[in-house]
Amino acid sequence: MSNQADLARIFTVAKLYYEENLTQAEVAERVGVSRPLVSKMLSEARDCGIVHIEVRNVVSGNQELLQALEKRFGLTGGLVVPSAKTAAVQRHNLYEQAGHYLVGECSNQKNLGIGWGDAINELMWTLSRQTVPSVNGTIFPLIGEANVSNKGYHTNEIVTMLANYTGRRARLLYAPAFPDSDEERKLYVGSSSFDDLNELWDKIDAAMVSVYDYPSVPDENTIKRFGSALHDRKAVGNLLSYFYDVHGNIIEGLNDCAIHIPLNKLRNSKKVICFVEKATPQAVYGALKTGVLTHMIITEQIAEQVLAI
Repeated sequence: MSNQADLARIFTVAKLYYEENLTQAEVAERVGVSRPLVSKMLSEARDCGIVHIEVRNVVSGNQELLQALEKRFGLTGGLVVPSAKTAAVQRHNLYEQAGHYLVGECSNQKNLGIGWGDAINELMWTLSRQTVPSVNGTIFPLIGEANVSNKGYHTNEIVTMLANYTGRRARLLYAPAFPDSDEERKLYVGSSSFDDLNELWDKIDAAMVSVYDYPSVPDENTIKRFGSALHDRKAVGNLLSYFYDVHGNIIEGLNDCAIHIPLNKLRNSKKVICFVEKATPQAVYGALKTGVLTHMIITEQIAEQVLAI
């Protein structure tokens, strides 16, 4: 048992090391002891309770709500971000924690498919500010590009940006999301470049998508594709421009020529991670009921509202 003089010196060493951020060599010089003795004293500081070290998982989120979502909807993982005092802080925490979660969840995934929309675009920018390990793999779009000014719907740009700071190769989809006709669609999907991407859609290790409400902006050419079907069948949201009702039933359109990953291929992906920022509880609930998703990143507030349906 150390005496009071020893404890006082151990306290001084611990304070210099943990609170003033000196290195062990600097502490040794300051106190006038050897570096190995500093290391021993730091160990004693933990043993006698002067120092308590707690390892916290900063992206663990609300495990109780996550487990409830997993049990009810068959998810295999995800993140429920705790509520914050203000909307601005909540949004910041959501994106930052989602970024850290995705780094851990996708760092070993070779083939990564990317969705679209404001939320996905903002999430990619968040990842660009974080430390992302370089991965020898491929990243590619899950849907064509929309002819709108909103960069969240310029899928090739999003893919290229993410490839640049993850070390993956970018494979682009040179096709519009919404061709004007079935004949135009056949021209794009009949190309060799599309064949290559279509093969990658069979080999997805992780897909990153988001939920959006119906109706929403941009409109995604819904009148031409679906007529009144979305209204008549009470659409509540969409994933990759697949629209569904609150029960998760996919709504088909008579003139839907969209170019996006087939649903059966998305369902066969090892991981489909859905990021939710602003969608209504009904849109999120319907997305979960489609059976496509395996992981979800969501706030406590929306998670509670979804579980209440």
